[in-house]
Amino acid sequence: MKKIILFLLLPLQLFAQDNTELIHYIDSLTTPLNKIDAPGAVLLVAKDGKPIYRKAYGMASLEFGVPTRPDHRFCIGSVSKQFCAIAILQLASQGKLNLQDDIRKYLPEFNTHGRLITIEHLITHTSGIPSTENRDYADLMYTTNSMSNKDVLDYAMQKDLLFEPGTDFSYNNIGFTMAAIIAERVSGMSYREYLEKNIFQPAGMVNTFLPVETIPLYNLATSYQKNAEGKWIKYSADKWTDSKGRGGIISTIDDLLLWYKALLEEKVLSKEWIEKAWKSFTLKDGRSTNYGFGWRVQQFNGYRIVSHGGAKFGYRTGSYYIPEKNIYIAYANFFEANPDILPAKIIWKLLEQEAPTPSKQPTLPLNDYEGVYKMHSMGARLVTQMSDGPMYHYITYQNDSLFMQNTGGTKIYMRPYVKDVFMPAGNDIVAYYFKRNESGKVIAIYSKGFVTNTGPITDEPKVNQSMNEEPAPVNMSSDITKKYIGTYYNVVLDEFKKIEFKNNKLFLMDAGEAIELIPLSENRFALKSICNSFMEFNLNNKKEIILKTTDIRTWEYKRVSDF
Repeated sequence: MKKIILFLLLPLQLFAQDNTELIHYIDSLTTPLNKIDAPGAVLLVAKDGKPIYRKAYGMASLEFGVPTRPDHRFCIGSVSKQFCAIAILQLASQGKLNLQDDIRKYLPEFNTHGRLITIEHLITHTSGIPSTENRDYADLMYTTNSMSNKDVLDYAMQKDLLFEPGTDFSYNNIGFTMAAIIAERVSGMSYREYLEKNIFQPAGMVNTFLPVETIPLYNLATSYQKNAEGKWIKYSADKWTDSKGRGGIISTIDDLLLWYKALLEEKVLSKEWIEKAWKSFTLKDGRSTNYGFGWRVQQFNGYRIVSHGGAKFGYRTGSYYIPEKNIYIAYANFFEANPDILPAKIIWKLLEQEAPTPSKQPTLPLNDYEGVYKMHSMGARLVTQMSDGPMYHYITYQNDSLFMQNTGGTKIYMRPYVKDVFMPAGNDIVAYYFKRNESGKVIAIYSKGFVTNTGPITDEPKVNQSMNEEPAPVNMSSDITKKYIGTYYNVVLDEFKKIEFKNNKLFLMDAGEAIELIPLSENRFALKSICNSFMEFNLNNKKEIILKTTDIRTWEYKRVSDF
């Protein structure tokens, strides 16, 4: 693959001689990003407020052949949450609100269903309020041209809480939008105006702003996603204004560094209050959430790591700060399945720590671990927030190897690490721990990140549930299956699914990968190698073919093309 020239916009003398090895090491990690046929990415590593690595990769515009520069703007997604949290802390430090205040003091129209929800609960993901992952939120977004404060509040209070506030953690976008609305009502300013006056200007962040739908976004790197054939296409970004409080801020890696310098130099808030934000919240049962106010907070081998990731409209961004070493890392548009992996490797290098290495020999017998474990959360969100039904880890062993397959997922090889601990293949920054009772019987499983965690470490119990088995196919005439060929579209999700016919079989094309559909009846199919994932083809009252997909959620797609 032909490579493009890396853009360095800082004087070379800034890269001190003693950083040469580090620079070469990071270059070796980022080589896959530097392609002329891939979306752009940027990375910054700073020590004591000064960049020691600052480079761009790939293309800011594939259509126009524009290489990415380090000063290109990106949407930072949920990294925006820390700005909302600081806005709330600013108002608290001025005595204009109290973190322990009942939110109804500022949102009197909000129905808390008889529970006490505080401002602190909103910005620590511990309120229990249903969030944006619910299916009906996507419906609301589609039917509403622009989400008003009233729309958000009406949606957030229509259902009962997921849990008693302060007793559990479930990552919650709605909570931060509600916090931003409170900031507006207390300050008398729009959220956008408040950020500009009280955060961006004092920090000198001239390339950072909350976008307005009607104003063009200059110097913004294009965001992309892969279509059914695996080709990069422009992401259809819309409704930026829906992101108030929880995401949507536009920035650059240089401005993100200015942000951290402003925090350390107390330009926007005193150190006492910043330390409150960087302290993990404790649930009522004593568990740490590994999350403060708008930041993940993790202890790693004696060091504190303050971080956050973000994803919106195809952009994927993250930042990490290590106070004891005054090291800061920021990236935009790492498209790996887990974008935290590359920064974690840099952190291990900077801290001179050994990266966890799987063992070559498993501790036998592996049948101790086999079984079904009921999932508590998925991606730091409660299963009850993410799925229409229960979800499970299915643990199996075969030929002295252990495998995990989650509801809606593919089977993953579990690499042995130490006794009762395994690392999933392709992921070097997380491990799964099997928990035993006093008699030595495995009774639960939990996951834990080596560098960062989001949410409390929670046991997921072994349950008496039948193992997942791939259903047996039935004989199906090609004349029947061929009629389902085509492209299907879900207008709410703005998402296409493509069904193709090859070698007398149907396949779902997913980002260039062909997933075989196993026929179960004339119109119902299972996705091969994907746990409890099904497709059903039906006719609506207009005789149009409708594709219904079911895994952790059920959605419907209308056929828009026969081929």
